[in-house]
Amino acid sequence: MDRQEIRNPNGKLLGTIRREGLRLVARSATGHMLGYYVESENKTRAPNGQTLARGNVLASLIFDQ
Repeated sequence: MDRQEIRNPNGKLLGTIRREGLRLVARSATGHMLGYYVESENKTRAPNGQTLARGNVLASLIFDQ
């Protein structure tokens, strides 16, 4: 996956998930980083590095913003 767009039912862009180096990064439609997923750790982290969840929950960060 290079880039995945997350849209609402009306087609409005809510955010994106894309690979940046060794991690997947979730960004809002305006480009603000919401969090990232480290595959080797199987953890989703906040932009400050705090662990948010085990597994990849990046899409939920976009929907919950």
